[in-house]
Amino acid sequence: MQRSRSRRITVNSLSSGAGAGMATRDGEFHPAKVMVLGDFVRRQVADTAATAPAPKADSAFAKGRDLRGAVPAPRENYLLGALNEEDYARLIRHLEFVPLPCGKVLGEAGSIPEYVYFPTAGIVSMLYEMKNGTSVEAAITGHDGVVGVTVYMGGGATTSRAVVRNSGHGYRMRADVLKREFDESATLRQPLLRYAQAMLIQMAQSGICHGHHQLIEQFCRLLLSSMDRLRSSDVALTQDTIANLLGVRRESITAAAGKLQAAGLIQYRRGRITVLDRTALESRVCECYACVKTELERLVPRHVPTLVMRAPLRHRAAEAEKALVATAHAAAGHLRTNARAPQTAGRVV
Repeated sequence: MQRSRSRRITVNSLSSGAGAGMATRDGEFHPAKVMVLGDFVRRQVADTAATAPAPKADSAFAKGRDLRGAVPAPRENYLLGALNEEDYARLIRHLEFVPLPCGKVLGEAGSIPEYVYFPTAGIVSMLYEMKNGTSVEAAITGHDGVVGVTVYMGGGATTSRAVVRNSGHGYRMRADVLKREFDESATLRQPLLRYAQAMLIQMAQSGICHGHHQLIEQFCRLLLSSMDRLRSSDVALTQDTIANLLGVRRESITAAAGKLQAAGLIQYRRGRITVLDRTALESRVCECYACVKTELERLVPRHVPTLVMRAPLRHRAAEAEKALVATAHAAAGHLRTNARAPQTAGRVV
């Protein structure tokens, strides 16, 4: 009873408390101005753990990885959801739930990552920064992938900087552990390499888009790709942030946003963009958006969690069992009737 109560309070608090506080500052790249989700989650997990029975010594909780309460399931990340049961069981022992506040740097350019991250919510930008201080967004990752592809590709360091653009949460594991599991399991290599291919396609298409398509088309692509990963029509981004991501001047973003707002496609207010007509927005975007999305869905398909898939099977098995019992009762009744029939016929004669 206590556990269910803690879960209920946590969900409500995330939707009306911490989540709302974080959403108001998603557009600013400043960690000090963002409410840290981790403090909230740790408090809830600690309260739940204090009233829960002591875990077994060989369980994951005994190793300090309490994944209960409001913490989302690791399989909410599409890449983890695409793993088979054996590979997933091997990785889950090393996963650690972490908050991803806006502005948090997950990997610096030129450094070898210590951790890899599997986001379950939020958006992480892969930024390329120039010597003059300008930057451009080459790719993004959310619940559809992993941050730290170079770890298992063998390249070590990367030239991009991974920064949380929209706050969320996810799981991390040590880079050396993933590299070891990658080398030992052929079935684990398959989905990881397919996602690496999807990232290469996204980066290549992003470069083509910046060089050949109009700014308003790039703006629409940024909004639509953000909506897909945030699962919402609201995107928290300031015009300064969008200008930095696309590598253009702020005035150009102001003009593009003004055109879309005048056409009734979006509504912009206080660093938050609300998409009012997604269909019309898709008609204004360049072909890069559909190309990247199609390839990502092909290479990293979304898998229904195992528990959800098994529920209908259990239901059908129960119905079959009931039908079998009913058939057995009917057969037994028929046998009893046939057994009495000769005796009745003899008395009548």
